[in-house]
Amino acid sequence: MLLRRRHEKKAKKIAENFEAGFGYCREQSKEEIFDELIDELRTLGTKDRGQYGIKLGLQAVEIFPKDFWARFYLGCSFALNNKQSLAIKHLEEAVKIDPKSYDALYNLGRSYLDNKDYKNAKRVLLDALKLSSKNHAIIYHLAIAYDKLKMKDEALKYYQKAIETAPEKTAKGLISFYSEAKEKLEKIK
Repeated sequence: MLLRRRHEKKAKKIAENFEAGFGYCREQSKEEIFDELIDELRTLGTKDRGQYGIKLGLQAVEIFPKDFWARFYLGCSFALNNKQSLAIKHLEEAVKIDPKSYDALYNLGRSYLDNKDYKNAKRVLLDALKLSSKNHAIIYHLAIAYDKLKMKDEALKYYQKAIETAPEKTAKGLISFYSEAKEKLEKIK
């Protein structure tokens, strides 16, 4: 309820500023407000290690609790903020809403890995891999799950597959799955 009042207050202030600059502004519908929140979540949700995304995501979930994007972005924001239990909760909801989203499954698997729940990470990442069989990020994190579960043969298989499917060069600042998979493959042999 408190979030709704804050959100309504924010929306009213935006409308007042618009009216001051451009004249009359009609009241926004719940759907329009929600769409603006999701758009802002998509573009600025990672700000302050996910803190801003958490704030916006909680507002979006309050408006439409069964919306995939609200749950997905909120879960990702919690994961970015190192709040894996909350990330898992919201990403599991996103997967219930859209079980064919390999992005939601992948992020859920990563959160399970970060939470040291390797068995569930493996299960979810295998589901994600069924939906996107050549995704090197999914393959790489599945190899890590097998590695953590001490399933050496499977870990070797998936590290090798990650090397085969990953681009050798990634954008500056991104994880090089290729290099890391090669390094881990050598250690495990």
